[in-house]
Amino acid sequence: AQEQWPMVVDAANRALHFGAFDEEALLMRGRAFSELGNATRALDDYRAGLWIHPHSVGLWNGVGNALRTEGQLDGARQSYLKALQFDPASGEAFNNLGTLYAATGLIDSALAVYQEALKYAIDLRPVYANMSIVYRKKGLMAEAIESAKKALSIDPDHLEALVASGNALLTSRRFAEAAQTFSKGLQLSPDLIQLHFSLAQAYDG
Repeated sequence: AQEQWPMVVDAANRALHFGAFDEEALLMRGRAFSELGNATRALDDYRAGLWIHPHSVGLWNGVGNALRTEGQLDGARQSYLKALQFDPASGEAFNNLGTLYAATGLIDSALAVYQEALKYAIDLRPVYANMSIVYRKKGLMAEAIESAKKALSIDPDHLEALVASGNALLTSRRFAEAAQTFSKGLQLSPDLIQLHFSLAQAYDG
């Protein structure tokens, strides 16, 4: 809950010392490795978990995310579709699939999948933030700004939504609002280089 990923790895290691009886330990350790930037170790854990519970939607989503990080995009797509096969109402799987489509230039497909994610996702913040990015790429700036605003109405400190909102405002040449949005993002993540560059663009505009 506190995103202390090294402690998650340590706790999962101690649990798994007694045996791989519960795929949740592998799921949690896999996610921790993923957050720590080790997609290979994460993939190993997710796949080991699938030997215990081959119908786990969380594990199939994890496999997809790890494969996407490693550039294996077709394998990632198949993994997300596998997750949706076992749970057609997995908002997380729809959101992940939309992100994959957006990254490969399938903008209309991404938007359609994000619309499905909105129907089922428990956490709507990343879905709205991702939709904002897709709308901006389509040149629909009013929709991009509104979608980011919906995410921020749920959580004003959601970093992805702040970045999406700032970029939409910047593209719309609303420079003062963009600068204010990027500045807030930097308060939350002062080491994010992308935000420093975007803030400079807003000031330059």
